[in-house]
Amino acid sequence: AVLVMGGGIGLVKSGGLPPFAEAFQAEGYAALTLDYLSFGSSEGTPRNVLSLSQELQDFRDVITWVRGNPYFNNEKIVAWGSSLGAMHPTALIAEDHGLAAAIVQCPAVDGLLAALQVTLWRSLPLTFLAVFDTIGSWFGLGPIYVATANTGKHTLAFLSAPDVPGGWARLMPEDHSPFLNQISARSLFSILVHRPALHTGRS
Repeated sequence: AVLVMGGGIGLVKSGGLPPFAEAFQAEGYAALTLDYLSFGSSEGTPRNVLSLSQELQDFRDVITWVRGNPYFNNEKIVAWGSSLGAMHPTALIAEDHGLAAAIVQCPAVDGLLAALQVTLWRSLPLTFLAVFDTIGSWFGLGPIYVATANTGKHTLAFLSAPDVPGGWARLMPEDHSPFLNQISARSLFSILVHRPALHTGRS
């Protein structure tokens, strides 16, 4: 049996996922972690541009690879996601009935509802930058980056709750690989339009 595991917004597989993967492996499961396209050790440019559609396809691609590998049990494949990454197992379990299960941790499974929880004084500048970043991308300009998490050094970030600095510190790569706390502003629009929770009735 195998778990295919992806992290949350702006994170890489070497940060946050290893303790969970190791715990599953200790119980006899295989655990495959992935970096989404343009993040971490993956390919793709420009870097750190979040596309939830692409991330979902990344999950599909890994699951397809697992199904073609005789080492794994095709009837015991589980999709696992945390935080914003929980959107993908939620979407997959509704469309792919060959999966054994989906596990979501601290899930964000409705981008619009999640965005509506953000205060107006934070959402307006993020939206302003997202619009300019999107327009710039149409003309081939590089991304406008915003901090993914407010660690106490940033006045504007996608994640800015009081417990973010401590939680973010625990998600840093254990192998000390380079990691940038940044994400393109245009990524906001990808979050807004993804609402996989609305389709879970098909699972």
